[in-house]
Amino acid sequence: MVDDAMRTIAGICIGLAAAAALAGCVSRNNYARDVNSFLGQPIDNVVLAYGPPDSSFQLSDGRWVFEWEELLIEHRPRMDRWNRVYYVHTKDGAVVPVYRPSYFGSGVDQITRICTTRYTTNGERMVEAVAFEGSGCRS
Repeated sequence: MVDDAMRTIAGICIGLAAAAALAGCVSRNNYARDVNSFLGQPIDNVVLAYGPPDSSFQLSDGRWVFEWEELLIEHRPRMDRWNRVYYVHTKDGAVVPVYRPSYFGSGVDQITRICTTRYTTNGERMVEAVAFEGSGCRS
């Protein structure tokens, strides 16, 4: 009986972890879709959507690279986990420990995420390539 409960709890935890990971992937894929939608468009459209770039520079072949950097700071309540032990008496007289997780808040965690997005344009200032990096690249 205790093993079944532990398996159920483990299954729920694995399912929640998988859902969170999938949500992160979907969010990153949405960001890729959004930034790639500017391919073949004038860089002015990107500027109208995101504001002026944080930096820009010209490559030796005449193309330009425009870079936007976004800094996201999240504050989340810290949830510390500890196991509370309960003892269950079985029908045959055995005493079996059962561990149940408990949570309590103890402060705030700060999470910093950065996203750097670069648009490369050709001589006519049309976007021909997009690249991005960082944990903050989400949509």
